[in-house]
Amino acid sequence: MTSRLMLHLVGREGADLAGALAPTPPHITCLTRDPACFMGDASPHSAAIEATTDDLDVVIELAAALGDQVDKERSMAIIGTDRVFIAADEPTPVRYQYLMHRRSDFTHDAYLARYESIHYEFGLRTPHIDGYVQLHVDLDASRELGAATELLAEPCDSMSELHLQSVEHFLAGIIAHPEVGQEAQEDEERFVDRPRSFGFAHRVV
Repeated sequence: MTSRLMLHLVGREGADLAGALAPTPPHITCLTRDPACFMGDASPHSAAIEATTDDLDVVIELAAALGDQVDKERSMAIIGTDRVFIAADEPTPVRYQYLMHRRSDFTHDAYLARYESIHYEFGLRTPHIDGYVQLHVDLDASRELGAATELLAEPCDSMSELHLQSVEHFLAGIIAHPEVGQEAQEDEERFVDRPRSFGFAHRVV
């Protein structure tokens, strides 16, 4: 089975990751932080590279080419398989990605089982989205990718991904239906290490 891999990048001060990623091959997806992202300094990530494991060697070369523009201690490499709950009819220009770590009293497998069988319902109820995907992370493969790319942040257990037309449209839905976000956070407290988890809105380049 072909898996999805992502490099979530924290740029060093003054780095132009958007410019550095501009020559990326067309079959590799690049994302950069949306100017309208509402997470601010709570999330340091400023860009990402997405591919399948078929392009593993290309991604490793891209990571090496970024050199010292990237804070490797805080940048994360993950590999996993997608669980698609809402498939977007067309690719959207913006994606909100939430990198989630499990609570210490859950094993990785128990965490993923609860995430997929219970927590998914909040994604289905989220207004103003075109797509909802859970990426279930393979921790061993992610650590191997982290070593190969020298991106050393501890991989997350999962990534929730919402496909959006715009940050502004998404926020309008959240403001109109605050109960969905509140109930989702309350459920997260039961199995997610929220202080270690963070999200950001990326624009697809």
